[in-house]
Amino acid sequence: MKTKNHIRAGDRLRISYHPKGQKAKRIPTKVVTTVDGHDLVVVDSEGKIYTTWWTDKAELYQYFHPVHRRWRCYDLGIFALQRSLLYALTDNEQIKIPTIGQLQTFCRIKNVEISLLEGNTLIQLEKIAGQFEQLWKFLKAKRNQPLVKSKIQLSFFLLLHDSLGRVNIGVLRVRLAAIDFNFMKELKHICGWMPHYAARLQAVRNFQIQLKQNITDAKSRLSAMVSAHEAMTKGITSEKQIKGISAVIKSVIETIGQLKEIQPFCHWAEHCLDDLKGSLESINANNLKGAKVQLKKAIESINLRIIAFDLEKLIEQIGLDLLLGRTDKNAYQQQLADICKALKKIDESGFSEPVCQKAIDLLSKGIEALNSLKVADAKKFLKEAAKLI
Repeated sequence: MKTKNHIRAGDRLRISYHPKGQKAKRIPTKVVTTVDGHDLVVVDSEGKIYTTWWTDKAELYQYFHPVHRRWRCYDLGIFALQRSLLYALTDNEQIKIPTIGQLQTFCRIKNVEISLLEGNTLIQLEKIAGQFEQLWKFLKAKRNQPLVKSKIQLSFFLLLHDSLGRVNIGVLRVRLAAIDFNFMKELKHICGWMPHYAARLQAVRNFQIQLKQNITDAKSRLSAMVSAHEAMTKGITSEKQIKGISAVIKSVIETIGQLKEIQPFCHWAEHCLDDLKGSLESINANNLKGAKVQLKKAIESINLRIIAFDLEKLIEQIGLDLLLGRTDKNAYQQQLADICKALKKIDESGFSEPVCQKAIDLLSKGIEALNSLKVADAKKFLKEAAKLI
């Protein structure tokens, strides 16, 4: 059995997955990428991505054998995981942590103000209690245990009386101190998982960059062979040439074959592999004309997949901007126009499932939504288009 220090990309692991509301499942997987042998991203036989997630007992789950980890499934694959990690980190770093810091300072200031009250304290307390709207708004929808405890303490504080119905300054101050303490616990929790998620995000990004590079390289090799190889341009063949062309095709088949195991590439890779394997059979039968047709189909299919990378990047950017409360409609529309232009250049006449026009229609709806400043709706259309290509 492999220990955490020996787990590597490509290793086979059987994980224990707990779907919500269902019994635990034992799922055979393969490691896609790993950070120091314990922050893992794995894939199952259907191409679904799984990764460990943080709990209150994170230290226990991070370093025990993989069977004891807590896993989260990303049905849509590597891009969905990348967006999830990015948004979680951004939300906490730029929104949640600064907000908690401001609210902590607010509680501490009010605690001091309460300690200095004299005279008719109830009237003064009611005035102070009326200033807690922002804190209540922040806490009311939170489910993390420390923040739920803070919400309970705030509820009792806002009553302004203790359990005996008295105005008790000491009890009120203790409740504010308890809110501050629970905020500190929440910050400690956040700061515990963020380094792991940041490392995981970088590993996933690196993996995704490598995938795109592999696909681009495969396309370049095929394009160069189809456009420049003497056998393809002049029909002159020899045993050496056939062997050389076959070697290139086999290497591309190996590259695309790896993508067949990972969502969202599975369906696309399957069709691309059919064309590549068909071209290899044609080459071996000395049918250069047929091989060339199939190779051109494979090249167009790869071009389509490369466009999808650009679309996924735009979806990620729009989601990030929505999270941060900013939008750049003109930039989005320009990128969408460029993607539509690239899709129109794809020759999908030989595809068993033409998708470009359907994708363009969805992207056009996205542009229309942007014109109406409905950025979230536009993102939905873009995600539907990405599923097609």
